[in-house]
Amino acid sequence: MFLVIIGMAVQFGISRLIGGSAETDDNQDIVQPVVHDPYVPQDRLFTASEPPVEPLGGAPGMPVVSMTFDDGFADQIRAARTMSQYGMEGTFYVNSGTIGTPGHLTSDDLIEIANGGHEIGGHTVNHSIIEALPIEEAQREICIDRKTLLEWGFPVRSFAYPFGAATPPLEEAVEACGYNSARDLGDLRSVTGCFDCPVTEHPVPPQMMLVRAPAQVEISWTIEDLQQRVLEAMDVGTGLLPLTFHRLCTDDCNQISIREPLFAQFVAWLSELERAGRIAVRPMGDALGGPVQPARPVPARSPAPAESNALTNPNLQGTAPELPECWSPASWGANSPTFATVPGETPGTVGLELTMDDHVDGDAKFMPVPDLGTCAPSVVPGHRYVLKVRYRSTAPTQLVVQYRLARGVWTFGAASPEFASTEHPTWAEWTTPPIPVGVTGISFGLSLARNGTLVTSGYEMYDRTPEPSSPVSDPHEGSTR
Repeated sequence: MFLVIIGMAVQFGISRLIGGSAETDDNQDIVQPVVHDPYVPQDRLFTASEPPVEPLGGAPGMPVVSMTFDDGFADQIRAARTMSQYGMEGTFYVNSGTIGTPGHLTSDDLIEIANGGHEIGGHTVNHSIIEALPIEEAQREICIDRKTLLEWGFPVRSFAYPFGAATPPLEEAVEACGYNSARDLGDLRSVTGCFDCPVTEHPVPPQMMLVRAPAQVEISWTIEDLQQRVLEAMDVGTGLLPLTFHRLCTDDCNQISIREPLFAQFVAWLSELERAGRIAVRPMGDALGGPVQPARPVPARSPAPAESNALTNPNLQGTAPELPECWSPASWGANSPTFATVPGETPGTVGLELTMDDHVDGDAKFMPVPDLGTCAPSVVPGHRYVLKVRYRSTAPTQLVVQYRLARGVWTFGAASPEFASTEHPTWAEWTTPPIPVGVTGISFGLSLARNGTLVTSGYEMYDRTPEPSSPVSDPHEGSTR
């Protein structure tokens, strides 16, 4: 099944910058186009106090329960409020790239959660299957996510692996990004399995980048199942029990949900145990301790030299029906596109075929995978890029460019004039406007915004901004006598 990427709207603004190369206004101030983040207002920052460096456990023989929440779903704000009513604090592992998007927490939600004493942790930018990515791309997912959350003001110390998938190289990457701990899934005894596994993690885990936890809480779990996890931990005594939740629900429940009344009942029960001095409830960062480390360098992909095609796999090497490496379909709006591969113009290559039916609005296209650098090329603000696509089409088509912002989110960037339909393969060519400040990469493709069939068979992208020439000394200039 092909991945369909939903198109997004962009918010542009003009920011006045002093210095640099750009056009000037009548006041001789520098005016440079800037792309503003369409999902997170620029003034939404959190001011945090330094968290405790020493671990905050319970009394000897008392287990520590850590309530953790993955993926930053919008309904988790209600979980935070419920816990706050009982004086409890948890850890919310969020994907910074989804903040402010439909169905997810907003920046205001994050600030409310943090103001309630809860911990904001990292979970990668896009909730990608990071074990399947090249390690540098995985590290970009991990490091950019933490860097963004730190810039928003959150003291980020804790990480959780998406899908509970950890490998030794990923553990090294998480540590290199400045995290103190990383929570896994499925390595402690659970309702659904691992019955011979330990009940709790050690108070000081032997592998801080692989902190063990039971399998995630799911809709089938009962109040007895939840309580049993805690009661067994109390029988063991000193230890750490991370519990992992995703969504709270009332009617619209899926497998990774817990019904809101059940969650509230469990929190009230935990509160009684804590007041009785039988357990301690702590965020993961507080339970494990450690200072907030500074953001670490991100392994960025450098922009291609002017004479080099900036794209990965531009000739679409591959074998039908599989998509060629680094290429994916994208669509938005009311329409019914079909994406396929066809034999390419040269052996060992494929063509990308798009058929648009039932078009009402929106468009569809093939584009380089909109990632953080492995497939989507990096760009330089202020530079222009020549984009070329070899195509044949039964309907007019146009080049559409998406921008990647510094925190890894994507938004609409620019569009070319239309290119005429043609029966024979020909090249569509267009030069972008100057790349705005705040944009780190682009993805682009020929789109169909009406019914028809479009086949593309080759892509090129070149930096066409000349390098500034070095100042030339005037031979007549010299020191005065």
